[in-house]
Amino acid sequence: MEATQKYYNRELSWLSFNYLVLEQIKDNALPLYERVKFLAIYASNLDEFYRVRVAYWQSLLDLGEKNKKKLDFSPEDILNKIKSEVTRQLSEYYALFNNTILPELEEAGVILYQNQTLEAAHKDHLKSYFLSEVLPHMQPILLTPGDVLTFLQDNVIYLAVKMYKKRKKSSNGRRKKPTFAVL
Repeated sequence: MEATQKYYNRELSWLSFNYLVLEQIKDNALPLYERVKFLAIYASNLDEFYRVRVAYWQSLLDLGEKNKKKLDFSPEDILNKIKSEVTRQLSEYYALFNNTILPELEEAGVILYQNQTLEAAHKDHLKSYFLSEVLPHMQPILLTPGDVLTFLQDNVIYLAVKMYKKRKKSSNGRRKKPTFAVL
């Protein structure tokens, strides 16, 4: 009798592992803040997965057709399976976050403002905090045509900004060309 070896795709296996992290959020025996940490761990794992593993598969898409035929798998097929599984998991992730974690946080006195209008006191506090604690650490970097963005680092949040010089519009009613920067 001939044994046939069947392998479960490495990427899908990893996604199954990360799903176990997501499953921890459902465990009401765990303290709320532990479950919030599992939300963060799941998201961080998924971010790294995309930066490393999905980037690898994306790079295989750039192979010529001749080289792709030498592979015993289809990068497109793998990427579609990854997308399908991640979509399913993220749907569950957001449902848990919105329907379980947020209400429990609110019961514990922690309110995450998302789409709600802030009260004046909150706005004043945020503005003060931003001006004293955030703004001094922001470093705008103007982008000019032909720049290579070698300064960008992993795990850092950047804000792309489109800026116009403060002056009247041109004669045709349009603004001058914008300048772009990264914060």
